[in-house]
Amino acid sequence: MSDSVPTEPSLDLGRWRQAIQEEYAAVARDPGRGYHFHTGRPLARMLGYHDDWLEGVPEGSIASFAGTGNPFRSAHLRPGERVVDIGSGAGLDSLIAAKMVGPSGRVIGVDMDTGDARNGEEECEPCRGRPCGVPRRPGRVVTRP
Repeated sequence: MSDSVPTEPSLDLGRWRQAIQEEYAAVARDPGRGYHFHTGRPLARMLGYHDDWLEGVPEGSIASFAGTGNPFRSAHLRPGERVVDIGSGAGLDSLIAAKMVGPSGRVIGVDMDTGDARNGEEECEPCRGRPCGVPRRPGRVVTRP
């Protein structure tokens, strides 16, 4: 019998973050490929997103949606409110929030994948000046953007 105490496996946070970024970047590039998690409109329906919330949202943001919940089930946004969407990914929640708060409100999306953040702004370029134009910033929950 050994008196040694088992050690916890080490976790390389850099590799872990990289793997997450690569997976979500793949969803953004090819949302229809099929993943070990649900995506797109089917996921939005499962989570209780209303069809009218999705009206006018760029189809690419809907198709690459890979969220983990529906923040609008418990938070009813009003015109003029300010929102920070941390972990904004494809930007679906940010775009819905922007529609809800209207031109007098403000929404900023923050995501750890800077490439995804840039792609989100490019995709929404046709919506600039309308409520769906949402600025995106790179950042993590543990650091301010």
